[in-house]
Amino acid sequence: MACPAIDIAVEKLMMAEHSFGGRNVTMTIRKVDSGCSNAVAPIRAVEFITEKQVDVFLGPACDYAAAAVARFAAHWAIPFLTTGAKAKEFAMKDMADFRTLTRAHGPFLKMAEFMMEILRTFEWNRTAIIHSDKDVSLYRDCWLFGGALFHLFQGAGWYDPGKGYPGYQKFEEDLDPNYREILQEIVMPHGR
Repeated sequence: MACPAIDIAVEKLMMAEHSFGGRNVTMTIRKVDSGCSNAVAPIRAVEFITEKQVDVFLGPACDYAAAAVARFAAHWAIPFLTTGAKAKEFAMKDMADFRTLTRAHGPFLKMAEFMMEILRTFEWNRTAIIHSDKDVSLYRDCWLFGGALFHLFQGAGWYDPGKGYPGYQKFEEDLDPNYREILQEIVMPHGR
């Protein structure tokens, strides 16, 4: 996903006259497809490390693959930059596991905290969460963000996983649900 941006950045750096203080620098970018796999990504990372072919990891972005690579990178004190690693666990676990990790944006936990602050500020205490979990790959942003949000809802006493809630309905996209009906009959009666 990030390869074109990395290629452009390297090209611009190499063309800039004073980027490296007049020193002659050679950059080698090695690219492999992690397949968003928490098995493949760490194997490739270890190969690069043992062959002394890495000074910095740029990716992977997929959370499960990133977690494995981040732990290896921390162990060998190798910087790890990613546009991923957004799952709440990256902000909650022992930071020693991820001490060399730098994300290009905040994790889902921070986004969920922002959402909670909006709900509190406007005193909104009835919430409808409509999301898609259709993608069954490991890279499921809706599911991972929902996990962070429900974690905070539960911590605030706003959600009890064992309790039934009025208006709760699970629907399957593949069955072509009637969204108008869902909104009119389920969401709107429980809204403002």
